[in-house]
Amino acid sequence: MPTIPVATLEQLTRDVFTARDVPTDDAAWVATLLVRANCRGHDSHGVIRVPHYVRAMKAGEVNPRPKIAVEGLSSAPISTPATTRITSSPSSTGVSLPTR
Repeated sequence: MPTIPVATLEQLTRDVFTARDVPTDDAAWVATLLVRANCRGHDSHGVIRVPHYVRAMKAGEVNPRPKIAVEGLSSAPISTPATTRITSSPSSTGVSLPTR
């Protein structure tokens, strides 16, 4: 099995997501998390997921650019369209949304 440097794998993963219209910052964050999972030995949660996410985006099951509205200061009320993004960017809200 070939060994790919972490930086190269992150860049390739980032490029795949940006090619699917994921915002650059979000694509970089998702790429970092997926590659980090591989580096920590959680291969089933790493870059092996990329084809699934790409298929889901092509099928309209994952929205690469959702409009997310935080409706209050509690941890529960969040409005999104029918489809959600892979993950939110790290932000002051700390919100992370699952795929559908």
